[in-house]
Amino acid sequence: MPRAGFLQVLAAASQLYGPQEIVSLKVDQISGDLGRVTSTYANSELNQRSEPWVRENGVWRIDDC
Repeated sequence: MPRAGFLQVLAAASQLYGPQEIVSLKVDQISGDLGRVTSTYANSELNQRSEPWVRENGVWRIDDC
């Protein structure tokens, strides 16, 4: 997804749900520069289960966009 499209998705989610804080965060798996993370929110529609992450240039980023 191009950066501009991703920013549009974030803006739409912000308008729909407002500010949301993570209630819990768990690293499910990590192997080298790849990982899987589960995060939960007060609004369960936003929960992410075993979401893929990647370390690029020393920084962890969500790997599904």
